[in-house]
Amino acid sequence: MNGIKKEIGWVVHYVFGDDKYPNSTNAHTHGFETKYKHLNIQICLNIDPQIVNSIFWGISRLLDSGKKFSPEKKYANIIEDMNVMFAYAKSNNELVLRLILPDEKGNLRSEMKIFKEQWDGVIPHLT
Repeated sequence: MNGIKKEIGWVVHYVFGDDKYPNSTNAHTHGFETKYKHLNIQICLNIDPQIVNSIFWGISRLLDSGKKFSPEKKYANIIEDMNVMFAYAKSNNELVLRLILPDEKGNLRSEMKIFKEQWDGVIPHLT
């Protein structure tokens, strides 16, 4: 893993079955803070790792171009035909930006259990 991180500058780490995270899933990056001077990104939906990788690669390309992401703001250019948001959260005691994905109707604050749980454990305000 260190060779990949050194060559590319960041890696994806998957933790499944950990009840400390929504949907028992903590997929997150390592290295964004060094390579991009940006918080690492976390996804807490149990979705196909290839899709997660694709999302992280898309985010990294945007960060390469100088884009920065903030919590509680909608973004339309990360995943095609979808608005997404970020929220502050913790991953192993490290502050990260959790990517909030919409449900199939496009709702970011869905009442559908799996999508609603993405918000569990977010940090609403940082001072």
